[in-house]
Amino acid sequence: SDPRVRAACLLDPVDNTVYAPLGEGFPSAVAAMRDATLSGGACPPLVVVGGMYGGDCAPKGSNYLEFLKAAPAGSWGVEVRAGHFQFLDNPTFVQRAVCEEGTAGDALQVRELSLALMVAHAETVFRGVPRQPALRKTLAMLEKSWGAGALDDGDGGGGGGGRKKSSSSSSRGGEAELPWVVLMDGSSPST
Repeated sequence: SDPRVRAACLLDPVDNTVYAPLGEGFPSAVAAMRDATLSGGACPPLVVVGGMYGGDCAPKGSNYLEFLKAAPAGSWGVEVRAGHFQFLDNPTFVQRAVCEEGTAGDALQVRELSLALMVAHAETVFRGVPRQPALRKTLAMLEKSWGAGALDDGDGGGGGGGRKKSSSSSSRGGEAELPWVVLMDGSSPST
């Protein structure tokens, strides 16, 4: 609830786990977000990019999905078919061995998606760019760089939600899903 914080981007966030249990020095960020919202305080809009293959490194019940549940209205949430350490620039051998890697291609694509969403989010908060068009334009740009047509919703407008097909090859007639899914697009409150 610090008024200087106007936006936040969370890359595969993890709240309390068995490795960092709730206690002295290990507060729950999700609980703080919920408390701020319930007490009438301001929680800034978020963009949460989460790795579908978090496993023990970002376990269910403590991972990005919990942050999305507590996120304020207007937030974005994108799930990437990536492992927890694929968000790092230079994961170590141990990090890569301990945590499963996803099917989102290489870590460069994971970081490209994360950085593009981060910049689009900042543009909406600090420069007043409308949120919905910014998200659609960003995802359409990424889709174009990774494979044309994946986000075309049939009306030629593009900028769909991510579960659409791309032109990369797979067993389904030469088309596969994009490496991300939009879970929250800022148009409705979180659930």
